[in-house]
Amino acid sequence: MKEFQHLSRLLNEQCIETEEGIAIAIDAKQISPESLQNPSDPDATYRNKGGKGHVGLSVNLVEVRDPKKNVGLILSHDVKQNTHSDAAFGEAFIQDDPLAAQIKILAADGAYYRQTSIEAAKEKHIELNLSSMTGRKAAKETLPVQQFERNEKQLIVKCPAGYEPIRATYEASKQLYTAKFDKNNCAVCPLREQCPMKEQQKYNNVRFTETKLQSDSIRSSMGTERHRELSKFRAGVEGVVSALRRGFQIDDLPVRGLLRSKIWIHAKILAYNFKSATKYKARTA
Repeated sequence: MKEFQHLSRLLNEQCIETEEGIAIAIDAKQISPESLQNPSDPDATYRNKGGKGHVGLSVNLVEVRDPKKNVGLILSHDVKQNTHSDAAFGEAFIQDDPLAAQIKILAADGAYYRQTSIEAAKEKHIELNLSSMTGRKAAKETLPVQQFERNEKQLIVKCPAGYEPIRATYEASKQLYTAKFDKNNCAVCPLREQCPMKEQQKYNNVRFTETKLQSDSIRSSMGTERHRELSKFRAGVEGVVSALRRGFQIDDLPVRGLLRSKIWIHAKILAYNFKSATKYKARTA
């Protein structure tokens, strides 16, 4: 019976059994977010986001918008357990969704940042704009590593001050850039205090990964006119989410379970698109 299965799962996930056969509840911090949250919705998971606890599922939306016509439609969406991260949603969309092959620009929140997503976007010639960046911020006084000039063989050929390295290598398996510079040049370099190089006995060494290169490139683009322009699209998506919550009660489904929830959410998104299209038609009639 389902009732027995739920009880058995609850005891296995949230209790330990003593040698005497007594079940003792474990500490709340040790309980997996994947554990049973509610027997009426066994697919629901727990997630703490923005300092608040959430139980249920997550919906990821991709709106394609025509700024000239001032109209947008949700042309891709996915529903997962809410332990599924934004970065995982983004990576799956760029790599696997047919819509990704038809778009040129993708504006997303910083939580969608993942190195594999950046690489996949490059392969598909998608301009990926992140409104912010998660994780530890780069030190303002340190030069971004993308300022080190590289050639077609991925070798560093010049530092930001224009000095050429004595030796440079690129390890493709590790996506690792390395270059050794003359210490005499570094000693008189005006950018010495900002340089990410490390002093060694014979040479000064510069070493960084492709991940560091991409994250520095993205951070350097922030604050530019292009970045601000594309970030406005990301902010506009919040209005889509708000409309789905207020007008279509997407947070209050009359069903439970991942499959049933997917069907209802799909229907609500169809209704949202239909309403957007009819509003546009009425506006331009």
